Amino acid sequence: MNYSDSETIMRRNSAIRSFTESVDSDFPPAPELPPSLNIDLHYPEEVLRRSETSETIIEVNFSLN
Repeated sequence: MNYSDSETIMRRNSAIRSFTESVDSDFPPAPELPPSLNIDLHYPEEVLRRSETSETIIEVNFSLN
């Protein structure tokens, strides 16, 4: 990668960041959920941080000729 490529990537990333910030500023903050709809309140924090491999979805595609 040369200097020109690095500069192009930096400019692209800056443009993306600027666009994202401008879009975010156009919208009001998201409303808070009432406790009855906030599913995070129904689970202990440790469960939310842990990842279970048994919950991983694996998609397998194959064809028979």
